[in-house]
Amino acid sequence: MYMIRNFINITGIAHEDELPIKINSQMIQYSDIETLFIPEDSPEIKSIYEIMVEVEIKSNRMIHSPLGNIIVIDGIKKYKIIYTENENNGKTNMQYLNVPYNTFIEFPNKQTSIPKIKVYILDAYFDLLAPRKIYSHTLYLVDVDSTSENNDLEIEDNAYSLDLKNNLETKENHKKALNEMVISKEMLKENRPIDHNNLVDIDAEYL
Repeated sequence: MYMIRNFINITGIAHEDELPIKINSQMIQYSDIETLFIPEDSPEIKSIYEIMVEVEIKSNRMIHSPLGNIIVIDGIKKYKIIYTENENNGKTNMQYLNVPYNTFIEFPNKQTSIPKIKVYILDAYFDLLAPRKIYSHTLYLVDVDSTSENNDLEIEDNAYSLDLKNNLETKENHKKALNEMVISKEMLKENRPIDHNNLVDIDAEYL
């Protein structure tokens, strides 16, 4: 979503329609403050026009502690900064920054697998403190869903069981129909009368 904060265009903020509508397992809201530094080999900033921000989760791990389980999340917070250079010509420049992102979630001991985790950025605020220094405040929503994986597996298992049942029933019907055909042929060979009451309607069997 696009918004303006402190006269800076900011993209990457989650729209309200993108947020989860219910708490599946757990939700955490928190914020952090950090200072972004422009490298020395890049031009200094005169004014910031736009900042794009995104959180990418790279890995996670579970720690079993006496008080419960802790899931540690490691990732990268990506910034794309568009600004005018601190020169007389006012040339526009673009700077990419990757900053480590880390957080953790506490779970009871009964949680034994890594759940589905998604990080939303609810709000971001930036301010130019110096030509190479940017103040950053970010508000996060961490959505944890430990039920989605189990539900998916249950659906797959049910689908597999249903397909297996249908296959077995189809094979059984085929076998029954073939047996009836063999019996009919043997009766014709021996010129025995055919009892139509005991014959099976093959079309009815398939329907």
